[in-house]
Amino acid sequence: MKCPILCLPLLALSCATPPQRPEDVPIGFQVPDASDVASRESDAARLERVLAHARLEGDLRRALWAAYFLTDLETRAADEPFLTEPSPRGPVPSPVAHLVASIENAELALALLGAGEPEPMPSEIRHLVPGGLEGAHRILNWTAATSSVRLGFGVDVDPLLAGDDALRDPDRAPARLEELGIPAALRPWVTLLESRALRTRDELAAYRFAILSIEGEKRLGAGLTAEAQAELEDWILNRASVRFVCPQSQTEYVPGQTKSPVSGIPHYDYIAVERRDR
Repeated sequence: MKCPILCLPLLALSCATPPQRPEDVPIGFQVPDASDVASRESDAARLERVLAHARLEGDLRRALWAAYFLTDLETRAADEPFLTEPSPRGPVPSPVAHLVASIENAELALALLGAGEPEPMPSEIRHLVPGGLEGAHRILNWTAATSSVRLGFGVDVDPLLAGDDALRDPDRAPARLEELGIPAALRPWVTLLESRALRTRDELAAYRFAILSIEGEKRLGAGLTAEAQAELEDWILNRASVRFVCPQSQTEYVPGQTKSPVSGIPHYDYIAVERRDR
């Protein structure tokens, strides 16, 4: 039996429209602009609603990416908080509230990433997570770790460094962090964690990771809080079992500077020598 001519355009249309690939299905919400500080509070409220509805409806894909971007937003907001906490003077901005929220959302996103068969990375956000699903997993783990250390908790960094020799080497770590797509805001906290972890194993490497963190704005694209920087400088000057000095002039580390005031040799290139005052 011959198909009527009227059927031909419909057949052609069905052949010309391939089925939508899973990665091309929209994630179902607008991704916030990470650089727009003014909109962070409204963006956070919107993402929290998206996340709540997605979990209620069993839409794990939408819940995953809402939790992922909420993690990033809360981590950034810790440096310019919009959440508050009570104080004798009334409500004050609370970095702690944002750091706790970043950990909670990172843990939720990690759980959703590990639930069932992983779906392809959505094309819509691939440019924001260049490492794909593996990169998202890595960033969430580092976010939870760095937020925890900012809250004063101890963190075992070894599992996060497993199998990556470049991250264990202060000379190669900055390039490797960038290659892995670790957000700039996390990088000085990653190197701070490495510095702390190495203090009982390799003090010179610990010192160089500390310098990367202290000079984070220039070397890593973002800096530490003043309190974290002071802690690293206190270890360098007072608590390390060795002294760190310029190999040419023997001058010690000078807080607030980046090189020897005598030779001009960068602090990063200082060497470890015996501490004679103990």
